[in-house]
Amino acid sequence: MKTRLKKTWLELVKKGESVLEAHGIEDPRLESEILLSALVKVRRLDLYLRQEDPVDSGVAERFEDFLSRRGSLEPIQYITGYESFLNRNFSVGPGVFIPRPETEGLVRSALSRLKEGPFLELGAGSGCVSISLLLEQNTCKTGYAVDLSPDALLYARANAVTHGVASSLHFIEGDLFSTVPTRFKGSFEVVVSNPPYLDLEQDQQIETSVKKFEPKLALDGGAGGLDIYSRILMEGSAWIKQGGFLVMEIGLNQSGSLAFLVQEQPCWEWVEVSRDEQGIERILTLLYKGDSCG
Repeated sequence: MKTRLKKTWLELVKKGESVLEAHGIEDPRLESEILLSALVKVRRLDLYLRQEDPVDSGVAERFEDFLSRRGSLEPIQYITGYESFLNRNFSVGPGVFIPRPETEGLVRSALSRLKEGPFLELGAGSGCVSISLLLEQNTCKTGYAVDLSPDALLYARANAVTHGVASSLHFIEGDLFSTVPTRFKGSFEVVVSNPPYLDLEQDQQIETSVKKFEPKLALDGGAGGLDIYSRILMEGSAWIKQGGFLVMEIGLNQSGSLAFLVQEQPCWEWVEVSRDEQGIERILTLLYKGDSCG
């Protein structure tokens, strides 16, 4: 039997860099380090502190699998099993939308309106928004989070346990408000959402890895990406208390179209649109005035 020579940590990193570069990955060295450190559960720095140590053949084989998955453009977060959001790690995997840095602004905007709660999140995904709201706002003790995907809710519930808010955050499987118990009508201080806002038929800028791997349910906002916003505006007034707020992440160049939709619903008052770090209008905040809509 031919003896298999063991590679060192540094050799594995370099091999990963070469493989990922061949697949067109933008920063192959960094991603090679991230994948290997996640696989063996050490810091990236430790790979270099131990760079000449031999690597177990089983680790090398699993690393090859990681590289193959990333080479096919599977999101690195699905491979490592987590993504950072507001300096906390959240478990993610196939079937759940990966948290984005710009969504941290959604949390910050909601926090400025959230006092005692309760709040409702539409489209919980990994649970990162609702969990962060409870961890950052100590005066709010109760939140509810809805998602249509049972796969996403598995991750969200696990993340709630990990971050110690499982007893305060209640998950509901369903389509927007449809399965929220009617006893909560008119009771939410804040409704927060990062809804699907991409037009998958028209937007040519969507990354291949996003289209190929992330759940369409969390991406597709229909024509112009506005379908879900229209529903939230029409249905939301029944669930928010007077003087409460609707806080939503929005897509590129959507504020004008949303302003038109808001004008059609007299119960909503336009408060502000805040920009993300790239200067893009990203977070829309509306006040519920308590007037009848539509």
